[in-house]
Formats: sequence, structure tokens, C-alpha cells
Amino acid sequence: LAAIETTQTIRIQPSVQGLNPGQVLVGEISPLDLTIRGPAPTLRSLTNRDFSAVLNLSNLEPGKYNLVPTVTVPSGIRLEAVDPPSVSVTLASVGGVNGFDSPSAVVSPSASRPTID
Repeated sequence: LAAIETTQTIRIQPSVQGLNPGQVLVGEISPLDLTIRGPAPTLRSLTNRDFSAVLNLSNLEPGKYNLVPTVTVPSGIRLEAVDPPSVSVTLASVGGVNGFDSPSAVVSPSASRPTID
């Protein structure tokens, strides 16, 4: 006797890969709702940690993009829909060294300290 198939929606947070050095992601990344189909007992045993969605930022210049995530689901489960189908991301350049706008933001040990009389 085959298990009854059913659908379920799971919300996951996409991760990013390939963020270039000297760039930052601006703002929040919206979560995704995955509509999945599979045997009811299997779906009941799954959590959002069993799924992944990756946004590839490799070789992107600073700017705004709508990216289609690469979604991975467990074996035996079918992905029926991803909502939204693409995710808006904004990349910006980071100025200066180590994320500081200017070297003056780095405190050196030789900085003078106020004295108390």
C-alpha cells in the first residue's frame, strides 16, 4: 500500500554565496515559501532545516538584482513552487580598509589619552 501524497508549505531563509570582497549586502533578504509534495509521513518528519535556498552573488557588481534561488529538497520530495520565484538583493561597495570608511577610524595604540589633573 503506497503512502498518501500530500502538499505542504515550508518557509525558509535563503543563504548567499559568492559575495565579493569589498562588497556588502544591503538590507534583509526575504524568506521563501516552498510548496513541496511527497508521502504524508515523510513530510510530517521534515523541518525547514531539511531544505536550502542559495542566492549566488558571484561576479556581481554593486547594484540591485532579482535573483532566482537554487533550491535543494530532500530525496523523494518534489518542489512544486517557490514564492516569490526571485529574490531582490542590493549589493554595495565598502569603502576604505576592513570596512572602515577611512583609516582614521582605526585607533592606534599611540593615540593620546586625556590626562586628569
